Amino acid sequence: MADTVYKIRDRETGLFSTGGSSPYWYNDGKTWSAIGHVKNHVNLVVDGMTERRNPIDRGIYDGAEIVEFRLVRTEAEMPSLSGLVAKKLAKIKATQEAWAAQEAERDRAAYEELKARFEGA
Repeated sequence: MADTVYKIRDRETGLFSTGGSSPYWYNDGKTWSAIGHVKNHVNLVVDGMTERRNPIDRGIYDGAEIVEFRLVRTEAEMPSLSGLVAKKLAKIKATQEAWAAQEAERDRAAYEELKARFEGA
């Protein structure tokens, strides 16, 4: 993980760019791990403006700025991986058991229907 990350912020609204070829502004926006990635994004948007975008979108980054965030690494309490795996496996098992019970009930109902049909004949 990088110690510095970058975002593009609209100075007027404080919102952040979502990145991509057709960016819009959002509370969190996209985070880039290197300044070169931000430059590549800007080049993509500018190239798109000149090739296919409508004139309203051409000023998407007017009044915007690149913001650098320095990350501070700290230990955080995290759930254990084995615990997450165990929960997922238990959920899968419960789902499979529920499907099996539904299938058994369908088979039982079909059996009872056939039994009634042939015993009554």
